[in-house]
Amino acid sequence: MFKKVNLCFLAMSLVYLVANGCADKPVAIKDEKTAAMKQVEVKLVSPVKQKLVHTISQPGTLRANEEAMIHAKVVGYAALVMVDIGAKVKGPVYETGGKLVKQGSKLLVVDVPEIVEEVQHKKALMDFAKVGVDLEKKQAEVADAFLLSTEAGLVEARAGIQRAQASYDRWHSENKRVSALVQSKVLDEQTRDEVLNLVKAAESTKDEIMAKVKHAEATVAKSKAEAAKARIAILSAESRLDVTKAELRKAEALAAYTTIYAPFDGVVTKRSVDPGKLVQDNSSPNTEPLFIISQIDPVRVVVEVPEIENAYVNPGEDALVTFHALPGKEFSCKVSRISWALDSSSRNLRAEIDLPNPEGILRPGMYASIRIKAVLAEAFVLPLGAIVRTPDGAFGFKIVDGKAQKVDLKIGRVEGEWVELLGTREAGSTSDWKPIDTKEAFISANVATLSPGQPVSVAATAQK
Repeated sequence: MFKKVNLCFLAMSLVYLVANGCADKPVAIKDEKTAAMKQVEVKLVSPVKQKLVHTISQPGTLRANEEAMIHAKVVGYAALVMVDIGAKVKGPVYETGGKLVKQGSKLLVVDVPEIVEEVQHKKALMDFAKVGVDLEKKQAEVADAFLLSTEAGLVEARAGIQRAQASYDRWHSENKRVSALVQSKVLDEQTRDEVLNLVKAAESTKDEIMAKVKHAEATVAKSKAEAAKARIAILSAESRLDVTKAELRKAEALAAYTTIYAPFDGVVTKRSVDPGKLVQDNSSPNTEPLFIISQIDPVRVVVEVPEIENAYVNPGEDALVTFHALPGKEFSCKVSRISWALDSSSRNLRAEIDLPNPEGILRPGMYASIRIKAVLAEAFVLPLGAIVRTPDGAFGFKIVDGKAQKVDLKIGRVEGEWVELLGTREAGSTSDWKPIDTKEAFISANVATLSPGQPVSVAATAQK
């Protein structure tokens, strides 16, 4: 009997609970609808025209401003290693025109005895060539002096022609006179024969002088040729001297490679050579660099910008750089340069940002986070809170007769807290979009909680 009473009591309790639960549900729905239509206080905002700022966030890597892998030009043994990792080095000093004034810091001296001997050999050849030039010049002086002597002999010989001709003319005339006197029996024939012999002697003297002149002329021609040959010999000797000088400069240039200098101001970040080690040249692609020199002030941050964002990145754009290894530090800067062309494999645009590093706290290889802020063209915008975005489009609310009225919105870019507004029209309409009216006010916040026709009131201070 007691068991049956308990079962009846439990059954009645269950019916009562179910009945009460079913009765409460419609009451809750009614309360929610009532709350939804309750008047709410809102703020208004109108479209404004301003420049949007597009922020591009990408990881990056800190690199040295300049980095050089130092290899040897000649093969030899490391004689003197001048620096170690962490050492600060100085680069060369040049004049305005590019002439070297002072070499950079010494890094390494390579011992190559055969190059030293080659330089001495080229110096000896150059000295020998100098002597050859001097000898040819002396021989040219001798040839010039001999030419002058032969020319003087030619002048003398030509003067003898006149003398011989005068003697011949005299005795020839005398022979005519004596012959006439012999015919007149004034002089005897013996006198005539003596004069005739003198005529023949004068004629022989004349022929002898003419032969001497021809010989003198031939000697002068030969002397001129010898003098020209001597001058050519001088040019040849001077050319040989120039060749030996060039060979000496080449040997000295090769010898200069036995001392390796720093190419710019920086820090030695790697060293892989010890005294006595055989130093190889860089003819093999697998040759390990002897040193790596990095310029660390300034440094550059390298960031790879995806193709979809590349149009927004240009030199001069504002940027903010942070480093995981330096929490709390931010570096405001600008984009220094871009590659302009996208990498064919990654389709990324390379952008670089220069950062001053006087204290040396920024070290190559550090991981960086970069935010590049690209300023876009002016556009009409509304706060993000004034717009509801759905798959079917965007909408907002404005106030008409104290109630919330839904308005369809045509939007463009969304940048931070602002949304580009391109046009408006009545909710559900398919008409053309209306141009932006800066006097039109929209509810500025919490629009997703509003319902069309819900009573609203404007707060005392409206957002502009």
